[in-house]
Amino acid sequence: MTHPKSSRITEAVRAGVNNAFSPELRSEALDTFSRYGIEAHEREIERVQLAIVIFCGGNMDKLAALVTEAKKYDTQVHKMIRRLLAE
Repeated sequence: MTHPKSSRITEAVRAGVNNAFSPELRSEALDTFSRYGIEAHEREIERVQLAIVIFCGGNMDKLAALVTEAKKYDTQVHKMIRRLLAE
């Protein structure tokens, strides 16, 4: 599924996806990641996407849930990701 609006996936995020997901899920995972970073409030795109790679542990359901939460402005997940990245 290709979204009309999508963010660019960096090589670091692509490498994280390649490490975390099986080959048959990588395309779907990259497509899911591309949904984050298209809205003005979705900042630090690469950092958030890399954090999500770690937190989802290669699980597509967790990936989708984390991307959905990260897209919401000022959610607890977004605050947590920002706090972890600031450490």
